[in-house]
Parts: sequence; structure tokens; C-alpha cells
Amino acid sequence: MSLLQQQQQQQQQYSSFQQASEHRLVLYCEQHPDPSDDLLQCQSTQLIPTLEHFLTSHPHWHQHLAIANIMSTSSPTTKRQTSPSDVSPLSKSVPFYHHSHPEPSLVTRADICILLMNSDKQQKWLKDAHRLCANNNNHSTNGNPPTPKHVILVDPSKPLLPPSPPLLPVDEYKVTTIQHVDQIPSTLHSILSSLHVGDKLVVEAAPSHPQPLIANQVIQEYQGAKKQRLFLFDYDGTLTPIVSRPEMALPTRSLLDYLTALCRDPLNTVWIVSGRDQKFLHDCFGHLQTLGLSAEHGSFMKMPGESQWIDMLKDAVLPWKPEALDIFSTFTSGLPGTEIEQKKSSITWHYRNAHDLDAAVRKSHECHQALLGLPGVDILVGKMNLEVRSVLVNKGNVVKRIRQQQGGDNAVDFVMCAGDDQTDEDMFRALFHDTKTHTILVGPPTKLTLARFCLDTSQQVVDLLGQLVSSPHHKQSSSL
Repeated sequence: MSLLQQQQQQQQQYSSFQQASEHRLVLYCEQHPDPSDDLLQCQSTQLIPTLEHFLTSHPHWHQHLAIANIMSTSSPTTKRQTSPSDVSPLSKSVPFYHHSHPEPSLVTRADICILLMNSDKQQKWLKDAHRLCANNNNHSTNGNPPTPKHVILVDPSKPLLPPSPPLLPVDEYKVTTIQHVDQIPSTLHSILSSLHVGDKLVVEAAPSHPQPLIANQVIQEYQGAKKQRLFLFDYDGTLTPIVSRPEMALPTRSLLDYLTALCRDPLNTVWIVSGRDQKFLHDCFGHLQTLGLSAEHGSFMKMPGESQWIDMLKDAVLPWKPEALDIFSTFTSGLPGTEIEQKKSSITWHYRNAHDLDAAVRKSHECHQALLGLPGVDILVGKMNLEVRSVLVNKGNVVKRIRQQQGGDNAVDFVMCAGDDQTDEDMFRALFHDTKTHTILVGPPTKLTLARFCLDTSQQVVDLLGQLVSSPHHKQSSSL
């Protein structure tokens, strides 16, 4: 067969696959087995048989799934696998496409991606794919937001926990790191189950009015938990009231006592997920060794039981910061009492203490409009502040990492997550489809939120913690 005939045949196969996969979820696999990495090469040879086993074990996914497999031609292993006879069993179950070169339109079309390559190539692929998908979404005319893309990274060279932080918007990419292709079936089944209920896609999370929290019900479920329990708390406005000077919002003695007691229970994992910087969180809570801390919306994390902070944005480039600072500086110069707070992944303009508050509120709308042209950022309207934050971090990403570190949804049977601000909605969104969670908005029931429940004040949150640690089933270990 001539080269031209081969190209025509490949194009015909691709067109047929596109048509057959039109109303299905597309699983895109890309493999770059390194000839010098025997472990990676071995896992690469197992990918197709693993997918065959998955479809045999879960035949109900046949009608929902289409699979594309891209195998790099850079190694002898690849050449042994590019024969149609090697991959034909998959095509008997689902629409299947196999080629040796990446196809950009498949990347943008894919709902789930499996990457089997070394970590450097994985990071490059993720960045290139994000750029490709962003350009595709910019040219889309349907007005709909992009569908989140699930990415499974197979990396035998790295420990599973904590996962390598992908530099991607959490609302657009849901990344899972596994060490062996044997973990693909369970991971894939979990993702597909989250995307489908019966034959229908899961409805995206939508804000609603929360119900007042019934403390006795929470205490009863806390006492009945048999596995692990997880607590996730914002700080300002959640564990302490909002005050005019942030440095004055210090934890009370009762709060510290309750957190200490919660951390002593071996079933409990407790995190404070805050926009505050590392120094403040360390000064207030550093003595609680088993308390997890996340600073600057997830830019830095200190795992429970560890003393070192992890810089989650070590390799990130944030070119928007000088322009954002210039915009905030322009508005600050004309409004005495307003101030700018700079952090690694965000810049915030505070106008709570403006000498002319009415003028500051009016100018905040102009400032917001001026910020809209910045690339690669989320703009958050907070309580008397405007925040520009990198799309690479948010509290929802932190929650996903913590859940993965605990072993996934099945390892935990009690979750409490509380927050009061727009940044905390990312946490509520990450937990929205988990029926075991008590997501709590600290605020009025008239506010639209992704949280299921609400409490009026931060003091009520602290009081609830006191009731939990005083309950009969609360256990304490001998040390923190």
C-alpha cells in the first residue's frame, strides 16, 4: 500500500471514529514509552489489555464510551503495538481509533485522558493541551462553558501521595495521578460513574438557598462514623469574625482547645484552608502538629504531621501580576484608607477602611471592569475587597488533593466543610456530589450558595466544634 493510500485510509478511519463517537464520552490515551525506562515500557504494553479487561468487566459502559489510542513511534515497543491485529479486540466493544501521531481535535474533544509518559512530558502535554483547549473554547460560538476534562497520569516513578500539582484551572481539569496501569479500571469506573447517573450526565452544581444546620443531626452522624472523618475550615469569617484589621483576627482560646481535641481523635483529619499567608497560619496554629494548613488558597500546603511547607506553584509563571498591581495602585492613590495586599498567587485590593466608603464602593465597580482584560486570572468580589487570583490555584483544588491523600471518597464517611466567602464556594463545589458531606455557609439562608447548610455566625461554628469534642463517641490519642 502506498503512503498516499495509507493516509487516505487513516483519514477515513478517523472520520468514521468521529461520527461513531458523536454521542459518547471519548477516552483519549497517549503513550510515549521511553526506551531507557523498562518500567514505563512494561506498563505501556499492558494498557490495551487493561482497557479490554475493563470493558469485559463493565459491559454497561460499551454504549457510552469511545476510545482513541495514540502510541508514539519513538520506540521498538511502539512498533510492535501499531498493528491493527494487536488492538482489534477493543474495536469489537466500542468505537476505537489507533494512530501513531497525536490529533489535536481529539485532545479538545476528549472527556477523559490517560497519559503514559515520563513526568516531564506529562507536564508539557498538560500545558500544551490547556493552551489548545483554551484557544478552541475562545473560538466556540455556543456560549457554553467548557466541559471539565478528567486526566489520569500514569507515573510509576513518583509516590502517589501527595500528587504532583498540575498547573491547570481546577474547574477545567480534574487530574488524578496513579502509579500503575492496574489502577486504571477502578479509577476509570469511578470517573465514568461521576459523569453518569443511569444513562444521563450528572447535572453541574448550581447554587441554591441553604438549609439551617441542625446540630444534633451532625453530632449523631459524627458519632456514627466508622471510618475516617474530614474537617475543612476557612479561617476569616468562619472560625473568627471579620474585623477591620486582619492582624487582629486571632483565634480564641476555646477555638484552639476544640481544634486540639479534634486533632487528637485518631479518626479525624483536620485542615484549615485559608487565604492567609504561611506566617500567620504558622504563628496561630503551628503548635498543632497534626493540623493540616493550606495558605494563600492552596499556593502552599503543610501536611498533617509535617513541619515543612510545600510550594505548590514553584514552577508557575504569573505574567499578569505587574498589570494587576498597576490597576490597583491607580485606584488606591485616589482613595485614602484603601490598601493592596500582595501574595504569591494573588493580589487583593481592600477598601473596608476607606475614608470615603461610598466612593470606594463606586470605584470598586470601575476597578472590576479594568481587571476583566487580564489573562489567566479569576476575579473575586469579596467582602469589601477585590481579588485577582491565578486560575492555577483555588480551594477546590486543595480539597481534591486532600481527598485523594486520604484514599478517595470511600475512605471517609463524615465530612464537614465550612466557609463564608466566594473563595469557599470552590470547596463546596468540589464536595457537591458527595452525599456524606456537611457543607456549611457561614451566613444567612437567603444567600445563594453551593453549600447545603448554613450557620449565622462564626461563633456558632466554634460552638458546634465544642459540642462535637464533648460527645460521648469522641476519642483522643495520647499525643498531637
